[in-house]
Amino acid sequence: MRSVNTYAALLITVCGCTQHETDRPALDRLLSSNRIDRMQIVYEEQDSIKTNVIYGERVAPFLHRLSATNRVPHTLWHKSSISAELYFFEHEYFVGGLGYFGREQLLSYRGYKFSLRDTNDIPSLFK
Repeated sequence: MRSVNTYAALLITVCGCTQHETDRPALDRLLSSNRIDRMQIVYEEQDSIKTNVIYGERVAPFLHRLSATNRVPHTLWHKSSISAELYFFEHEYFVGGLGYFGREQLLSYRGYKFSLRDTNDIPSLFK
C-alpha cells in the first residue's frame, strides 16, 4: 500500500511538471507566430466590467514584453481569482489568451503561471 501511495504522488508530480513544460513552449509559439493583430483586455473596475481593445502597431510592444526572456515562472500558493483576461485574435479569430491574478501580479497561460521581470505594475499595461 505504501508503494502505491508513493507511486501516486510521483505520478501527480510528474504530470504537473509535464503540463507546465508543454504550456510554456506553446505560449512561446503563439507569441512568436506573428498572427496576433488584436488584443482584447477584460477587467473589473469599480463594480463594472471594462474592455480595452489594442490593435495594429500597439500590439507588438505588448507581446514583446511577454517574451520568454522577460518571464519568471511562479506558482500560486493560495486561493486566488483571475481579475482580468487578455484575449488574442488573428483578425476575427480567437487564437489564445492569458488570465491575470491581480493580488499576486501573475499571468497565466493554461497551467503555466509567470510574472514579468521588468515590471510589477501589470495593470498599467491594460489601460
